[in-house]
Amino acid sequence: MHDSPSSSSDLDRLEARLVASWRSGRRDSVESLLAELGNPPLPSDQLWRLLSREIALAREAGTVLSSRDYERRFPQFRSDLAKTFANAGPGDVTQSYAPPESDTATLIGGASPPAANREPPSGSTRTRTRPRESGDATQSFAPSQSDAATIVGGDPGSGGREHPYAPDRPREFGDYEILGEIARGGMGVVYRARQKGLNRTVALKMILAGQLASESNIRRFYAEAEAAAGLDHSGIVPIYEVGQRGSQHFFSMAYVDGQSLHDRLKKGPLPPREAAALLSHVADAVQFAHVRGIVHRDLKPQNILLDAAGHPKVTDFGLAKRMEGGEGLTQSGDILGTPSYMAPEQAEGKIQEQGPLVDVYALGAVLYAALTGRPPFQAPSLMEILRLVVHQEPVAPRLLNAAIPQDLDTICLKSLHKDPRRRYGSAGELRADLVRFLDGRPISARPVGGLERLARWCRRNPVVASLVGLLATVLTAAAVISSTVAVQMKNLAESEKDANQQAQRNSIRERDARLEAQEAEKQATAAKGEAVAARLVAERRLAESYLDTGRELCDQGQIPAGLLWMTRGLKLLPADSEVLEGTIRANLGAWFPRMHTVERSIPQPAQSRAALFHPDGKRFATGGMDGFVRIFRVDGTLLATSATPHEVFIRRIAFSPDGTQIASCADDRTVRFWDVETGREATPPIRAEHAVTCIAYHPSGKTILVGTESQQKGGVRFWDIAALQPTGPTFDTNGGIFALALSRSGKWIVTGGIRAGHARGSGWAQVWDAETGAAVGGELRQRFRIVAVDISPDETHVATGSWDATARLWDRQTSQPTSPPMKHLGTCQEVRFSPDGRQLLSTARDRGYLWDAATGGSRGQLVVSPGDTYGAAFRPDGRQILLAGVEPATWIWNLAEDLDGLVFPDKKEAAASASGLGFSPDGRWGISDGYVFDTATRREAGPLIPNGPEYNAQFSPDGTRFVTGSRSGRTQVFSLEPRQPVGKPLQHGGLIVAAVFSPDGERVGTSSHDNTARLWSAETGEPIGAVMSHPTRVWGAAFQPHGDLFVTICEDNRIRFWNGRTGERSGQPIEIADRGYDLAFSPDGRRLATGSFENLVRFWDVETRREIRAPLQHASPVNRVVFSADGRFLATGCFDSGVRLWNLQDGRRIGPVGWHDGQVIGLALRGDASMLLAGTEHAHARIQNLPGPLTAPADDIERSINIASRQELTPENVLRPIDLPQWTTRKSTAEVR
Repeated sequence: MHDSPSSSSDLDRLEARLVASWRSGRRDSVESLLAELGNPPLPSDQLWRLLSREIALAREAGTVLSSRDYERRFPQFRSDLAKTFANAGPGDVTQSYAPPESDTATLIGGASPPAANREPPSGSTRTRTRPRESGDATQSFAPSQSDAATIVGGDPGSGGREHPYAPDRPREFGDYEILGEIARGGMGVVYRARQKGLNRTVALKMILAGQLASESNIRRFYAEAEAAAGLDHSGIVPIYEVGQRGSQHFFSMAYVDGQSLHDRLKKGPLPPREAAALLSHVADAVQFAHVRGIVHRDLKPQNILLDAAGHPKVTDFGLAKRMEGGEGLTQSGDILGTPSYMAPEQAEGKIQEQGPLVDVYALGAVLYAALTGRPPFQAPSLMEILRLVVHQEPVAPRLLNAAIPQDLDTICLKSLHKDPRRRYGSAGELRADLVRFLDGRPISARPVGGLERLARWCRRNPVVASLVGLLATVLTAAAVISSTVAVQMKNLAESEKDANQQAQRNSIRERDARLEAQEAEKQATAAKGEAVAARLVAERRLAESYLDTGRELCDQGQIPAGLLWMTRGLKLLPADSEVLEGTIRANLGAWFPRMHTVERSIPQPAQSRAALFHPDGKRFATGGMDGFVRIFRVDGTLLATSATPHEVFIRRIAFSPDGTQIASCADDRTVRFWDVETGREATPPIRAEHAVTCIAYHPSGKTILVGTESQQKGGVRFWDIAALQPTGPTFDTNGGIFALALSRSGKWIVTGGIRAGHARGSGWAQVWDAETGAAVGGELRQRFRIVAVDISPDETHVATGSWDATARLWDRQTSQPTSPPMKHLGTCQEVRFSPDGRQLLSTARDRGYLWDAATGGSRGQLVVSPGDTYGAAFRPDGRQILLAGVEPATWIWNLAEDLDGLVFPDKKEAAASASGLGFSPDGRWGISDGYVFDTATRREAGPLIPNGPEYNAQFSPDGTRFVTGSRSGRTQVFSLEPRQPVGKPLQHGGLIVAAVFSPDGERVGTSSHDNTARLWSAETGEPIGAVMSHPTRVWGAAFQPHGDLFVTICEDNRIRFWNGRTGERSGQPIEIADRGYDLAFSPDGRRLATGSFENLVRFWDVETRREIRAPLQHASPVNRVVFSADGRFLATGCFDSGVRLWNLQDGRRIGPVGWHDGQVIGLALRGDASMLLAGTEHAHARIQNLPGPLTAPADDIERSINIASRQELTPENVLRPIDLPQWTTRKSTAEVR
């Protein structure tokens, strides 16, 4: 007999299992699901709910639905099904119980990351302005109108204590009311919440990084939810709901009102029988998961919760692995888990060996901790713990706690065996032995015998054991020799001949003894070498993981954090790791110059909400929370303070165009004017009818634009400063204004805030004609209130910042966004264009953000303080920025060196193409846009090349000539000095894709879209040899260095080899998987690299025509490939607009991806790999400088990063700001050094 799952929680679990089966591809029906559970009776409303969910899942999966089929299966719902299918349009999902449209959360519906977070299928093409490393969701979770920050609250150092609701955390999240924080870990944060619809307390888990979470974190988050959702066991915390609200991923689960086993063990070990009983229940739950194909991989006391009755419940399946098909989010070599509780195969990163027996080991480790109060292995460093886990045997629990019975000690040690085959065969077998112990019956495990103890001692002490064995061998030999000598003396009188023979035999035996001793020493040395090798492998893998984490952080704009992680990996490197050390140092060198650095911190008498540089760049002003305006020199000297304060905190400040006055505004409804030199009131204040939120001087300096919170028309007006009266047009803002900006010419105004009649709290911005007051273009909309705006210096773009935790870039004329949303950790408080318009500065929570104003790509983050950051401004020369906020200090930062830029920064018009690019062999000259330029000055070094729009260009080996190929099919050789054609032009019938010199410079090879390739005389332009015909368009072509081959790559997926002197075929072609675009020879001519539509760069042995190494994976088709002169590096250009540099010694990327404004069709790498030249069809070529590796000691590098960024990485790998006094001391000490 079965009970009906009448409770909401039971029905939730049924529904979650149904969804999980569809997400996994199994696609169970309602009937099959209920059959597995013994067909429990369901009320009609509950059965209809499950059926509605199945229909919704079928629609989502693209399944063709038949109403007749469902009516046949459930005739009792015929009328309901008819309505469902009649009302559902294409792609609709009809559910009577679905959440409201305003909340995008779905039950397990987000088990796959949002579409924006997934790469397209292989072979597809993406056409985006610039792809982001993580998702480009257009909506981000943000607080309700009354709350100012996303859910990331709580005290990281709380140790798991629940925290009450904090002001910076919203009380509402969809159907949940947040009650407090329970705990947080490396990826997620867990809150106690009330599910309002069902009036129950739940635990609500969210990704800690919120909308900035990487794709891998999102995938792991959903993998955890999906793994646990299908496990309906009393010893496993059940999952209720999984989904996404805005860009905040979450799932809810049962709330366990109690403590973790970790917290319980702080009071001391458990009584042996209590520990055995508790672990038997945990093992039962783990076995339940194993039977269903789930391996937990992170069992530890922290992940075992004890309810009020003391019953254990397993939680946190964040590292869970599915056994069927080997699904997982890790790769071979990853070290995942908690070191003190991980099995040796986990500590060594052997992913393929991590089956159910790693959980058996972890159960033994948890049992060990429960019995002794400590884990099996403890050490001061992570590496030492990993070494102990792999090589050391644990101390027997009975030696630490004499009260532990022998049988329980045996069970524990059997679970902890290094060899998985010697552990219990399953968690069920472990549970069975624990039950036998509790019942007083004999256990199946046997105590460790004397021989086994000896063997384990030898494994722990291989060198000592070998020496003992050697000593025993020598002593034995000595004994034999002594007895033999005695016989010899006894029989000496009998025969001198026999004595000589015996002496010879003794000599042989002595020699054999020495040989045995030497062999024993060799074996001892080999065993020690194996242990050292294993330790080196573990250390190297750990260092690799630090490098990969650091690169990912740098790619996300968190450059100081990424550099610190890389440096930690450098410090962990074992000896004989030259290649990995080179990669780490190269990445440090590539990213370090891109880190913005702290110049100084200026203490403030009060917190500041506004900060601004004076027009002369030598001074700056702050608007304090205490209502005072203060003027400082950039060295921190206080020059003046306003004579009287505002009644409340200052919202905004603005310098007059001539720099003699500064205006301030506040909620006290006034705008006040101060003399910059003295701080005295310069003119009487403006008194408005509403709280004044923002101000901006007109370029004339005679009027000031004032924005207020007025909900009526007229919330923005110009005021005559002398007359203290409104003047000019009235702007139909019709809503509260929280930000405004005035263009440099004074012609355009942009306002931001909320607008009456729009959805409550939604953000709205508008461009206005300053003279007429008319709205210009469409509305600029964001999900929540817009509180920051700015206009670019050239007046072509608008920036907005919103409570939805994003900033946006817009085209002023079309009112369309020009980049993906720029995501922040919280409310975006400020946006400012740099003086040259190339960068955008924004603030949110504890940091400032820098963005590329053309693409929206991250240019780095500047962590300021634990509190919110509000005021931000560029210095007039654009080389420094000012940040101010909750911390009573103002920070001046030096901007990182701009390593990227246009080839011709003074040219106003872009060329038709930027694909004809090249460097001279000595690196002094470059070709771009039909011009030769000096690479040092980026200035033109001669007139435009008269050959039409170039698609390809290359210098001759001696650097005295260059050849270009045009879109018109014309190829021409030119001399560098003087700039003139050499020989006659070479003509094809279509676009010239490649025009290259032979190694001796005597010939030119070309490939064209007319389906041919040709050889030509570089001196006369006359054709050489036969036409090299192809069945389709030809793309890349190259001569073999130091050889006679000429190679082409064609759209028919073949690489063809030709005689580079005659044009005749040379051997069989290479077949590739998909359309090829480009190829390049290594400098030694032995390898060939190819880029193709399959998103890979492959490498081929030229002699054998076989692939020789793992390919380099890209996110889109690879359009260009170029080797460095020494063959150590390869540069690639892709359809996704990215340029990447690779270290070919280990296949790892070096430095940042260089993002451009379209498909990369031109690419050149200077011979010494110090500069990249890349271009697209849409703009000028751009130069990317490539700094060399950092060679300083790791400690010095880490110290420099700490001081430059005011951040440090703790021994526990937690990134934290350095408090102001400590940072000041460290900086002073470094300056003395």
